[in-house]
Amino acid sequence: MKHITKLKQLFSGVLSEVMTVSAVPIVSVHAEENSEPYPYTLFASSSDDGAITVNADNFSVNGNVATNGTIISGRNVNVNGTKTESAE
Repeated sequence: MKHITKLKQLFSGVLSEVMTVSAVPIVSVHAEENSEPYPYTLFASSSDDGAITVNADNFSVNGNVATNGTIISGRNVNVNGTKTESAE
């Protein structure tokens, strides 16, 4: 009986080590610290008409939207920021 308990403890320890090691690549990823934040939530560098096309009944963006072309949107579009077309 004592042998089974030790085996369960060993198995539990091995599983916890495997889980910890598998999480290391996820935890170690981080952004550059000295970088300037990108000023747009949604951006298209294309100068075509309809460079940004939204086919949705309701669409909300929390941030700035810009394109070198035009923006075609549906009925209910809410941009909490600036909406810039032909930004160049």
